[in-house]
Amino acid sequence: MGLVILATAMEGQEISLEPHEELAKELLHELIEINTVDSAGTTAAAEAMARHLLDANFPAEDVNIVGPNERKMNLVARLRGRNTGRPSILLLAHLDVVEALPSDWNIDPWTFNERDGYY
Repeated sequence: MGLVILATAMEGQEISLEPHEELAKELLHELIEINTVDSAGTTAAAEAMARHLLDANFPAEDVNIVGPNERKMNLVARLRGRNTGRPSILLLAHLDVVEALPSDWNIDPWTFNERDGYY
């Protein structure tokens, strides 16, 4: 019974986010609303994320937009470690998505949505 009361009391309340959580939410919001289906390409998303890295003081030589053509560019960035004698790691993700028809969804798949603390 206590959990039901707690859940009811929390419903509709704004959840306080830590600064890094707020930044992650903002980046997710921005990326969801950039069209990266095959016909649109990925360049706009790569450029948007590159701007964020440069704004976070990544050296320009460590932020590169590369790809096979102007529409299908990707972001390659380097985060330099403090100990150059240690092994490196590679983190990899993709920017493109498959086509989604809004008529097939209960909510617009190309608009950031937040409900009850979920995105």
